[in-house]
Formats: sequence, structure tokens, C-alpha cells
Amino acid sequence: MNKNRAIFFLLLIFILPGFSQRSEPRLKKRSGDIGIGAGIDYGGFGIQANQFIGPICLTGGYGYNKVYFLPFGGVKYYIPLDKYDIIFAPYIKVIYGYNAVIIIKNGPKDFYSGFTPGVGTDIRFGKKKSFGFNFDINVPIRTKKYIRDKDFYKLIYPSYKPNILPVSLSLGFQVCLD
Repeated sequence: MNKNRAIFFLLLIFILPGFSQRSEPRLKKRSGDIGIGAGIDYGGFGIQANQFIGPICLTGGYGYNKVYFLPFGGVKYYIPLDKYDIIFAPYIKVIYGYNAVIIIKNGPKDFYSGFTPGVGTDIRFGKKKSFGFNFDINVPIRTKKYIRDKDFYKLIYPSYKPNILPVSLSLGFQVCLD
């Protein structure tokens, strides 16, 4: 878990310094959006809805993670930029929902929920900038139960080879509701 935190903070150190601060970001004009995508931010493969309150965004959705359909939710903070925040809108976030799945062929299937901090950006396009893609780098904080189960299943099922990465990616397509 310390390695995950270190990676997350390194990402923040490289992303945050170049941003100039401004008291009111232009994102306050955007009240919400909805989108489809893949990754932890979409519950696996699913939908995501966002409600903006100034630079703060409440996010939630519902997705399929190869085991179940599950909800998730969280909060994003959009970093105010001087002139590019209409097209390029970076943020930091934390969500709660599934962040690990164990699937063993002819064996058990289970999901594990927990907190996932991360960083990301919206890249908008179109005449009114009402369409866009979002891209996120997530650092899932795995629970002790997941680690215990993963180690147990490796002993019981020799064919089980978990591919656990310290980060995960999310990609989605968003449409503004304004």
C-alpha cells in the first residue's frame, strides 16, 4: 500500500506545478455531464454521471466488472487553469467502489471495494465544447481481504496468476447536460 501512495504522490508532484491558479474556474458554467467508458471510474464497463458545484464535482455511476453490476461514487476537484480550462480540465479525485476483482476459471469469482485516488483530465471538443473524453490514472488502494484472498487462491489454484498493477487507467466519452 505504501508503494501505491508513493506513485500517487509522484503523479501529483509532476502534474500540479505547471498550473497557474485563478479564483474562479470557467468550469462553473458546466452543471453536469453523463458518459460511458471503461475502467474503475466507470465501474468496469459502464456509465458515469457528474454534477458540478464550482470546481468540485460529485461523480457516480454504475458498471459491470465481469462479476457483478455495481455502483460507485466519489468527488473530483478541478484544478483552475488560466486559459485552457474550457478545453483541457485536469482534476484530482477519490472514488469509492470496486477496485479489484478475482476471477478464477472453474473457481470462485469475487469483487473487492475500496478507495481509489487518482488524477485525470477532461479534453472537450465541439462548437460549444459540450463533448469530450476523460482520461484517468488511478491508484487503487487494495484491501487486506483482497490481498489475503489473492494469496490464498494462489495456493489453492496453481493456475491462478493474478496480474496486479499498482495503477489502472480509465477512458470515457462525456456529453454535457447544459
